[in-house]
Amino acid sequence: MFVPLISHPQSPPEAVRSVGVEVKPDERGGLALRYEVKGNIDQLAFAAATAPERQHRLWQHSCFEIFLKVPGEEGYQEYNFSSSGAWAAYGFTGRRAGMHDLDRPHAPEITSHIDGDCFIVDVKLSDTLMSYDLNMLIGLSTIIEEKSGTLSYWAIAHPDGPADFHHPDCFALSYPFEDIAP
Repeated sequence: MFVPLISHPQSPPEAVRSVGVEVKPDERGGLALRYEVKGNIDQLAFAAATAPERQHRLWQHSCFEIFLKVPGEEGYQEYNFSSSGAWAAYGFTGRRAGMHDLDRPHAPEITSHIDGDCFIVDVKLSDTLMSYDLNMLIGLSTIIEEKSGTLSYWAIAHPDGPADFHHPDCFALSYPFEDIAP
């Protein structure tokens, strides 16, 4: 399923036209994600590929994210990916509460490339669905840094006020995939 993301109105982009994410389950019980950023790619700041490693504070620069939550539960998971191959995985016991590193048996596989005016980041997150009962709420989000220093915040939906990907309104995609919430 391809999901277009919306730019937060308080942080409009200068060089980005659109951001979207293709998300689908893979054959290993995980998720395959393809983030697509379209615009003036040479004006955007993406980290160069390095050895994949767990790293904190990825959201301070260009970062590709997914949030997973079981309906009716307070806790959720957050995954951050960089075009460098760096990644982070956190669990929360409630909204922005009880944050802890998630133990991951396998690091996500992250690759990136440019195709014309599109920067693409592919992520394979293995065994993700195995930790849930297949009924999930998903939040997809992206932070894009431009070489000018501008940061834009993209999500399926945004609550009123400042950008907050942890807000319940941002968990706007239901799995199994049916529809995007209004």
